[in-house]
Amino acid sequence: MKHNRLLSVGFVLIVVLLPGIALAGHTSGTIKGTLSSQSDGACDVGYSSFCPSGDCVCDIFIGSISGNPIGKGPAELWITIDNGAALSSGPTCFPVFGALSISTSRDTEIINGVGSACNTAKGNTDTLSGGFGISESAAGASAWGSLTGTVNLSTGVGVVKYSGTTF
Repeated sequence: MKHNRLLSVGFVLIVVLLPGIALAGHTSGTIKGTLSSQSDGACDVGYSSFCPSGDCVCDIFIGSISGNPIGKGPAELWITIDNGAALSSGPTCFPVFGALSISTSRDTEIINGVGSACNTAKGNTDTLSGGFGISESAAGASAWGSLTGTVNLSTGVGVVKYSGTTF
C-alpha cells in the first residue's frame, strides 16, 4: 500500500514541478467546399505556393469546417496540384500542397497539408491523402496528423477529413 502512495505522490510532484509539459489531445474535423476557381500555376497562399516541377494547377475551394475542438465556421482551401510530377500516364497520382484558412469562435488557424491526389480509371472522383500541421493559430493551438478526402469532378464538391494529435 505504501508503494502505491509513493507512486501517486511522485506523479503529482512531476506534474507540479514540470508545468511546461503539454499533454496530447485529439483533433478531428471535416471541411466541405465547392471549387470556386482553378488557374494555371501554384496557388499563392502559404504551403500551397510549392510547385517543384513548375507544371501546376491551383484549385481554390470555399466552404465550411466542423470539428473538435475547433468548432464550426467558414473555411477556404488552396490546393496546388503538381501535374509535372505525375507518377505515371493515364489514371495516376500527383503531389499536392495545400493551405487551409479557418475561422471559428474558438480560433483562427492556417493549416498546411501535403500529400497526393489520385484519379481513378472509372468515375468522376479524385481521392486525396496525406498529412497536415497547424502553422498559425490565434489561440496558440498546435496539431498534426493525417487527412483523406474526395473531389467530385462533376459537381466540384470537395470533402476533406482530418484526424490528429494536439499539443
